[in-house]
Amino acid sequence: MSSTPSCPELQPDIVNLIIDELHDSRPDLKTCALVCRSWVSQSRFHLFSRILLNQNNVFPFLALCASPHSTIPLARISDFIMATNLYIKGEPEDKQFQGSPAFDQFLTWRSPHDGKSIADVFRHLRILSLDWIGWRPLSETARSMLHSAFQTVTELRMRNVIFETGDEFREFLSSLICLERLYLDGVSLRAPGQASTMQSNVFSPHFHTIDMKNLSPDHSGRVIHAMTPCLPLKNLGIHVSNLSNMNADYSMAVGDLLVSAGPSLESFFFYVPGMLKEGVDWGKHHLNRYVHHLLNFILYYCNTRDSRCKSSACQFH
Repeated sequence: MSSTPSCPELQPDIVNLIIDELHDSRPDLKTCALVCRSWVSQSRFHLFSRILLNQNNVFPFLALCASPHSTIPLARISDFIMATNLYIKGEPEDKQFQGSPAFDQFLTWRSPHDGKSIADVFRHLRILSLDWIGWRPLSETARSMLHSAFQTVTELRMRNVIFETGDEFREFLSSLICLERLYLDGVSLRAPGQASTMQSNVFSPHFHTIDMKNLSPDHSGRVIHAMTPCLPLKNLGIHVSNLSNMNADYSMAVGDLLVSAGPSLESFFFYVPGMLKEGVDWGKHHLNRYVHHLLNFILYYCNTRDSRCKSSACQFH
C-alpha cells in the first residue's frame, strides 16, 4: 500500500511574502499568528508595528511583556506613542499636569523571567512620539534608561512635553544617536532663566530636520537656544500662530539656529497663517521691531544663500 506523499513545506521567505499581502487584514493576520511559532514574527510585524500607550494601559502592556510566553519582542515595533496627561490632585497648579508616573514605570520595567528591558522590546523602533510628558517625576533609573531605550529612533515627535532645564532637553536629544528628524509642538522648559550650559552640538551626523510649532513666547527662546548650535541642520520649519507674541529672545534664537547650520542648510519654512498676504499693510499690524528684524534677516538670508539653498522653500502664509 503506497503512502500519500506529504505536501512540500514552503520556504520561510515565501511564507513571509504571503503574510505581507495580508498587511491590511487584521483578522487574517491574527489567524496567521496562531498557526505556528515561525509565523508569529511576520504576522505581528504588521499587527503591532505601531503601539499607543497612555497612563491607563501601561501596566497591562508591561504585564503582557513580562509573560514567559510573550512574543511582543518579535513584533518589530517601529512606531511608538506614549501619552500621559494624568491630573494630579493636591499639586500646585503649575505641577498638576505631566505628573504621571507611567513613563517612569515604562522606562524602569524589567522582565522577572529573563531581565529584559524596554530596550529589548523596542529594539526596532524608528518613530517615537511623546505627548504630555513631564521630566520632573522621572527617577534616576528612568533617566539612565533613556540612553539605551531609544537608540534606534530616527524620528522624534514631542507635544506638550515639559523639561526642567535646557540641559535635560539636550541630554535627551544626545542619547538618540540615530536621530534624523525632530518635531516639537508646545515643548517648554520649566525653570525660568535656565537654558543650557552644554555648548557642543548634540545631534548625530545623520540629523537634518527640525520642525517647531506652538512654542510659547516665554519658553521658545530657551528651547531653541538649547538646540543651538545644530551643525548638520538641513531643513528648518517654524510655525508661528501669532507674530505679536514673538519677543527678542525668540527672534534672536531663530537667527542663531539658522547661522549655526552654516552651509548645510537647504530649506527654511516660516509659516504665519494669514499674516503675509499680498497687499497687506504692515503698518496696520503694529508688529514689534523684533519681528521686523527676524523677517528682514530671513529674507536677507534666503536671498544671499548659494545655489543649494531653495529660496522657494522659504514660504510665508
